[in-house]
Amino acid sequence: MSHRGATGADTRDGDGAGVMTAMPHQLLSREFHSLGCKLPPLGQYSTGNLFVQPGDQCMNQFDSIAEQLGLHVVAWRKVPVNSEILGPASHSKEPVVMQPLVVGDWQEERKFQRQLFILKKRAHHEIQGLYVCSLDTRVIVYKGQLTPEQVPEYYVDLRDDAFETHFALVHSRFSTNTFPSWERAQPFSWCAHNGMILLSFSCSPLRLMLRDRDFVINKKRFTNDFSTLDLYL
Repeated sequence: MSHRGATGADTRDGDGAGVMTAMPHQLLSREFHSLGCKLPPLGQYSTGNLFVQPGDQCMNQFDSIAEQLGLHVVAWRKVPVNSEILGPASHSKEPVVMQPLVVGDWQEERKFQRQLFILKKRAHHEIQGLYVCSLDTRVIVYKGQLTPEQVPEYYVDLRDDAFETHFALVHSRFSTNTFPSWERAQPFSWCAHNGMILLSFSCSPLRLMLRDRDFVINKKRFTNDFSTLDLYL
């Protein structure tokens, strides 16, 4: 499912590719058990792939924001990857891929989902050198500055027999008006789009429209967090 021409001069440098799947509960149960953690039942925890810089600073900041929101990061798992398949451009910007095991008040599902959304937004904008591919209770995203063929070769999890999913949303990016990067690869947190988005012509006006209409949004669900979220539009 490769996009035509979606590579650099070195064909090992992809413009970006990834896959969204259901949460691989069986595999994660085994992996977090090896870290001394018993994984809660599916739906009672959240995790996802995070791109971080080497060192513990990003993760410590993430833990702190989670605690402020009434969430708790039980453990961190380093995602196994095969860096040898990368081209020079993608390898030069390769992040460390980590998975946090986040728990909270899962009995109030909507509140749990809202707190995860706020955690993801705050982490994106407050922690330098961190990018959240996804943070959810039901789905997970594996992606990078890769070609589609490289995705399962790079992420060891995807070749594990314990990885089970009932769907897979695959995307191959062609870098038209922006340079390739690990973060710009798709799918995003919960979707992928087919077609070009002209950032300078579409996103800025949309942000202004959202700010102009924030008074009609139901702020009761986000209470004191709404003003913070407004800054991140």
